[in-house]
Amino acid sequence: MKILYVASHSPLGPQYGAQKRSLQILRALQQVGEVSITLAQFRQVPNDELISLRSACGSVESVSIQPAPVCSLQQRVRRAFSARFINTDGHAVPIDSAERLARAVDEHDAVWIHTIRLANVFGFWRWPNSVLDIDDVPSAYWQTKSQTSPSLLEKARMGRLVWQWRRREHLLFERFSVAAVCSDSDKRYLGDDPRIHVIPNGFETPIVRTIAPDANRRRLGMIGTFAYPPNVDGLRWFLNEAWPKVRERLPDAELRIVGNGSDTLDFARLAQVSALGYVDDAAAEIRSWSGMIVPVRIAGGTRVKIAEGFARGCPVIATSLGAYGYDVQHDREMLLADTPEAFAASCVRVLTDTALRDRLAAAAAGYFDQHLSWEALVPRVHKAVQACLDRSHPRGSAPRRDESCLKSPG
Repeated sequence: MKILYVASHSPLGPQYGAQKRSLQILRALQQVGEVSITLAQFRQVPNDELISLRSACGSVESVSIQPAPVCSLQQRVRRAFSARFINTDGHAVPIDSAERLARAVDEHDAVWIHTIRLANVFGFWRWPNSVLDIDDVPSAYWQTKSQTSPSLLEKARMGRLVWQWRRREHLLFERFSVAAVCSDSDKRYLGDDPRIHVIPNGFETPIVRTIAPDANRRRLGMIGTFAYPPNVDGLRWFLNEAWPKVRERLPDAELRIVGNGSDTLDFARLAQVSALGYVDDAAAEIRSWSGMIVPVRIAGGTRVKIAEGFARGCPVIATSLGAYGYDVQHDREMLLADTPEAFAASCVRVLTDTALRDRLAAAAAGYFDQHLSWEALVPRVHKAVQACLDRSHPRGSAPRRDESCLKSPG
């Protein structure tokens, strides 16, 4: 079987949420058949990196995403009111790149596309023999962002985006054969269609799981990419609202922030807050933490960092939205808190109660083994591919570019 994987994250790139999902999906697809990769990014991948990718992954083509502004009045009206308008974000790939992808789709038995926004930059309405991987439901993202905005004008603008994306999401199966989402909650949100397959955000089973942080050290940590606005928003909220309350109770408490861009956040340069940037060995860093915080207030999909915390035996404190999509209970697998006072109190509990940490870690490990290890999730990927093949069209039905919806750069 020949499978085309269209992704925006390099399998050999820095390990963070969406990249980890992309990598594990790729590995699962490679168990099914021969996989070719089209990697579409806002930068052209250097030749030496392409050589390494091809050595590790086989056939890889790099495509550069470029600006494609919505300029004309007709385009602006269509973007505002037409659910079939594709250029949702003002980006596109060159026409020749889109044409090569169309030929590649026709030459493969199935195509797996990571996110609807990436699908849109190629300008195709219909993707035959396809699985659309929706790891972050757009309308749900804008809905949660609207709820946290203090501005009525911003709330109105985001409410419009929710409306626009909900209408587009209703048309998914005009465009794609089947879809994959991160949780049962996302499946219900999108209408509980049988063509939607649930593939949670999982994590690799670590060789070393049990953590043994220094009993005399009270250390919390947060991991993620801080090019992702919801992580920045959540960290800012925690530092402004909850962290001072933790320090009042525990003056020796530490906070460590790990991930791309964390070392560039000016507001994080506070006493007892260490912003480390990207670290090569996240496992060793997390083993030094008494607890992991996930103070997310804006998002769609589910957080890979929770699966990582569960896998590594690190107790997790999260907002309800941070834990969205995981079938967990407060004070069983993790601690849930949505107000600054409750979040701070949960942090203090984890930092001071060894028995609580051990109990949470054990329950979370059991949940991980049953639901979130990639060994447990590979069959779900295979099932989605089989469902795509069951609905497949004969070769020769390659997608056609919709020039009325998307003006490509030259």
